[in-house]
Amino acid sequence: MARRVSVTLNMLVDLKVGENVDIRNLIERLECSCTEASGEDAKIIDVRVLDRKLLIESEDDEID
Repeated sequence: MARRVSVTLNMLVDLKVGENVDIRNLIERLECSCTEASGEDAKIIDVRVLDRKLLIESEDDEID
């Protein structure tokens, strides 16, 4: 018999952004695309982002 469970995932998304990026808008537009757990008898019913936060904002790091 199958049962329904819920889990939370915390993800760290490292981004390279331009000078004129609206960080708040960018964070609001981030989405998670989860895939089926391979080899497990499980099906994803729904995925929602529960929390969005800016962890670090740095202006002096240059990334190529």
